[in-house]
Amino acid sequence: MGLLLTPVTGRLADRHRVVTVLVLVLAVRAVAYGSLAAADGFALYFAAVVVGLSGDQVTPPLQQAIVGQWVTGRDRPRTLGTLRAVRNIGLSAGLAVGGVLLLAGSELPVRAALLVNELSYLVLAAAYRRISRDLGVDDAPLATPERPQRVPYRPLLALAAGNGALLFHDTLLFVLLPLWVAGNTALPPVTVAVAMLINTGLTVVLQLWLPRGQFGDGWRRGIVTAAVVMAVAV
Repeated sequence: MGLLLTPVTGRLADRHRVVTVLVLVLAVRAVAYGSLAAADGFALYFAAVVVGLSGDQVTPPLQQAIVGQWVTGRDRPRTLGTLRAVRNIGLSAGLAVGGVLLLAGSELPVRAALLVNELSYLVLAAAYRRISRDLGVDDAPLATPERPQRVPYRPLLALAAGNGALLFHDTLLFVLLPLWVAGNTALPPVTVAVAMLINTGLTVVLQLWLPRGQFGDGWRRGIVTAAVVMAVAV
């Protein structure tokens, strides 16, 4: 669903206001988490998970579009790197807190945590709206309905395809690799948690460090170096 909805939300952002579309997506994600907290059967749980994960997939491109509008020049890579780093910190913290709540064996703390998540999305949506007004940013449509923008730049499409391949490796890392370690090695289960923490720490540090000074030909060298490291690791 997220894969199918991402181009749809992108087109809506092109034709309408990016902040408006993002605020709507965040509101939908808030409803999804509220539904999870209230779920007492499989149908509602399944629908809430699908909607919530779909919202998680379509949000980053909208945030990147907003950074492109609100931030200029050399601050853009640093801003995007910081957003990604904070996101990864939040994912790690969420995994840790979620694990503790599940080990507690009580239903009430889990539902309370889901409601806190719901509230956080509503606060974030309000913050985007408020910042947009305070900055006085012209959040005009990126393309009019009469003349929508196209993407004739083929290298950009190739870069998007490469990014999709990298996301495939993310899936291997977070889903298949822990299952393989737990089922096919003699390593203790805690090894998976330690590996994930190390991965997150490296990710946060590199996302904050690499965007600095990666301009001109520097970004090409950075991409090539990262590709070589990933190839060796695989």
